[in-house]
Amino acid sequence: MGRCSRCGSYAINHHLHGRNGSRRDLCDVCYWRDIAETFADDRIELLQQLAMAEDAANKGDKARKVAQSLVDEVTDLRAELALSKET
Repeated sequence: MGRCSRCGSYAINHHLHGRNGSRRDLCDVCYWRDIAETFADDRIELLQQLAMAEDAANKGDKARKVAQSLVDEVTDLRAELALSKET
């Protein structure tokens, strides 16, 4: 019987506790801990990507508002210029 490569335990039961036979170097506890950590790491990465996408969207909204403000300002200046030419 082998020992767990992570903690040294001999409690390696590949056929029990819902194990699928993978990660034969880990004991039962370390096997499930590894799955939980992998899941948590994937979830953290997804949350970070979501936060970056949200930041980019917010920056895009701000840029659009600034651009629209500039367009409005130019439109107003053109209108004023047209009025001054008429008088």
